Amino acid sequence: MVEVIDNFLPENLYLPIREQIMGSETIDGVTVPSMFPWYFNNFVISEKNNNSDFQFVHNFFRLNYKSGYQEVCSPFCKVIQPIVDKLNAFCLIRIKANLSTITVDNKNTGYHTDYSVYDGCTSAIFYLNTNNGYTLFKDTEEKIDCVANRLIKFNSRLMHAGVTSNNTTQRVTINFNYIEKKE
Repeated sequence: MVEVIDNFLPENLYLPIREQIMGSETIDGVTVPSMFPWYFNNFVISEKNNNSDFQFVHNFFRLNYKSGYQEVCSPFCKVIQPIVDKLNAFCLIRIKANLSTITVDNKNTGYHTDYSVYDGCTSAIFYLNTNNGYTLFKDTEEKIDCVANRLIKFNSRLMHAGVTSNNTTQRVTINFNYIEKKE
């Protein structure tokens, strides 16, 4: 049900993506965070806002339901193009990066489905860093560890949850929702 692809990208393509999104640079002898923008979201799954249920997000791309047009939401889309190129996508629906901060214990952020209204929609999660967080699938109780440069693919109707990390300051994923090309 869940396809796991380790070393999804060659290192020469993976490292620039990781550096742009998570890295830092030295300017005049001072180390500063990368200029990649993250936006505070006071909920993870729904707007229940319990003051500890938050994440940082970056929207790259979305399908606008009202107009029916695809919209580029970020000038950083070119950064993730090697991943998009390798996915067998016919139609992109959404691409979004999620950053969860360290928690005392591994915390299940809530089960959900992605775009279950679209028949044949595929979800893919690309892990940017290795940590002890994971993705958990409700029906099978399958647990997929966060391993840098790993991509998992599954039917968007599968109930799953992100689980936070307690051994690194951040858990960073890029989520893709798309319709695959028919062979």
